Amino acid sequence: QNIKLNDLSDIAETSCRNANTLLHEKRFNIVDLDPFGSPAPYLDAASRSAVNLLEVTATDTAPLCGAHLNSGIRKYAAVALNNEYHSEMGLRILLGSVARHLARHEKGMEVLLSHATRHYVRAYVGIKSGAKNADRTLKELGYVTHCDNCSYREWKKGYSVFMEQTCPECGTEMKSGGLLWLGKLHDRIFCSKVIEEIEKRPLGKKKKACKIIQTCLDELDIPFFYDQHRLCKQLSVAAPRIEKTIQDLRDKGYAASRTHFSGMSFKTDAPLNVIKSILSNMY
Repeated sequence: QNIKLNDLSDIAETSCRNANTLLHEKRFNIVDLDPFGSPAPYLDAASRSAVNLLEVTATDTAPLCGAHLNSGIRKYAAVALNNEYHSEMGLRILLGSVARHLARHEKGMEVLLSHATRHYVRAYVGIKSGAKNADRTLKELGYVTHCDNCSYREWKKGYSVFMEQTCPECGTEMKSGGLLWLGKLHDRIFCSKVIEEIEKRPLGKKKKACKIIQTCLDELDIPFFYDQHRLCKQLSVAAPRIEKTIQDLRDKGYAASRTHFSGMSFKTDAPLNVIKSILSNMY
């Protein structure tokens, strides 16, 4: 019915076949994987079928974000840490899984846009064919260690890396997570073009879509964000306006930005001790 309404009968068709069977049999320029729940059962077939662009939605945020640890290990072959940046953790674990599935078919990927919004995570990746591109993509995977006591974190790229188990800030034993994607989450040129296209179209949720993409565009593209409320609670100080924290970090010569993952969080390349010093001396 939608095909007829949009006058696409010459170039579009519907199918009620098993998605894995269809994707293994045919190649499509764009594959948009949006299942009810986890995309894990369809990732291999979708990775095999996609020629130019693969789009993936996952609504099983509990396994991806570490709330259901064993389920996440079974579905995505990764350990998720259920901490303050669990939403970004879930997105990066999904991207890591997509990267490994594509590599099995000698394909690499370029992340064009990815975000975690409400109850789901969503990723758009450009396909780069060839073993060399697959190898290059896999080099963006790695692990993260996190201290629940003071929020110190450290990440390293690589399949076999040594991660410190004792926090250098407070001496607490840290937790390790991965394998996950540690590369970029957004492509600035792609995001800018998407906003331009959205502005031209009579879409019902145009303003909301543009806000999400613009925040992604402005976001510092490094792992992982800091939760300001959690840091202030650790320091026993009142939380300032997030804009002031970001500006103070920039004034000290560090990069900093808001993040689409949370309204009271920020990203920065400043060391944790500098962040806490700024928050402690805010008043």
